[in-house]
Amino acid sequence: LARETAATFDRPFSVKTPEVKGVGDDINKYMSVEVKDTDLCPRYTARMVRNVKIAPSPKWMRQRLRSAGIRPINNIVDITNYVMVEYGQPMHAFDYRYVKGGKIVVRRAGEDKTLTTLDGNVRNLQPDMLVIADETKPVGLAGIMGGLNSEINDGTTEVMFESAKFARDNIRKSSRALGQASDSSALYSKGVNEYTTAMAMKRALHLMEELGCGKVSSTHVEVTTGNSLEPKEMKVSIAKVNGVLGIEVPTEDIVRILTNLGFAPVVSGDELTLMIPAYREDMEDYPDVAEEVIRMYGYDHVIPEFMPTAQVTLGGLNLRQQTERKIKEVLCAAGAYEGIHYSFFSPADLDLLRFPEDAPERHAIRLINPINVDLSLMRTTLASEMLYAIARNQKKGILE
Repeated sequence: LARETAATFDRPFSVKTPEVKGVGDDINKYMSVEVKDTDLCPRYTARMVRNVKIAPSPKWMRQRLRSAGIRPINNIVDITNYVMVEYGQPMHAFDYRYVKGGKIVVRRAGEDKTLTTLDGNVRNLQPDMLVIADETKPVGLAGIMGGLNSEINDGTTEVMFESAKFARDNIRKSSRALGQASDSSALYSKGVNEYTTAMAMKRALHLMEELGCGKVSSTHVEVTTGNSLEPKEMKVSIAKVNGVLGIEVPTEDIVRILTNLGFAPVVSGDELTLMIPAYREDMEDYPDVAEEVIRMYGYDHVIPEFMPTAQVTLGGLNLRQQTERKIKEVLCAAGAYEGIHYSFFSPADLDLLRFPEDAPERHAIRLINPINVDLSLMRTTLASEMLYAIARNQKKGILE
């Protein structure tokens, strides 16, 4: 929001990097990290905090978390949630006592079958799901929820902070397969960049020191695939950018817009050289540049016009459609209600409707990639959705 505001109003923008003193011991004395599946976790950072004092977080932090719809728990958990809202980077804190061998292993679940998460539910793991494990067992579902076996509690004195980038498709598929959505999985499913991973860790540790929650280790453990957090160069054609937009945006406006967005543009003839910040992993080629230019330049500059070969045709309803509409109008005039529902329903609905085990309604097609578990079967009956609609309408006072 700060970057967008600065770009919109032509105001200067600068980043204040959170300061971390780190007066505690070297983390390598206590912790090690191994990432076995770097394709699913290209960056993982860990930092230790010792002499932790579990207490309520400050009033200002609790109020801001509540305003964001998050229930305050304690200072450690609240800091991770606060940074998640502030930076868009999910974080997690493990109780070091329960990390066996002082080792974190980021890997696919493989032969591990279950994990009890922080909400107390037992999750059935699939082999390709990414987990955070210690030497012997999973202690968290990567990007979704921590494990109950490493939960922060009143007796916690040593904490390991995690800030990582996980592959968004894996988190999205795992979240859907488990029927478990969280604030963390929602962010990871859309994509988290490696730059924010590093900044969020600094911010969390800064808050730990500022609030006197414990002694932060002087070093950290970081495993990466070698991706740099420095800006990378990209060259595009101005003509191609304008070709995507269908209009000629003045070069000086393109330079002004991209400068305000932090891309440091340099023009040489038709060639535009940009320095793409690490937090803009979405910028890949000239169509992405065109999108940045037009959203700041204004879509009102795009003049709509017909394609040269386009023809205007008159639409209409065929006889079947006209007949259906008339029948609907007659039924509605007589006091009937039309129900329009999803074509899917929940497996639990079959039990709620008390269909026998051999009922034909139970022979439903299961979706490979459902929106969620409650919409995972193609419907074989209209009853469940109609009953839900009636119940919702009665709750809202729409139907008598």
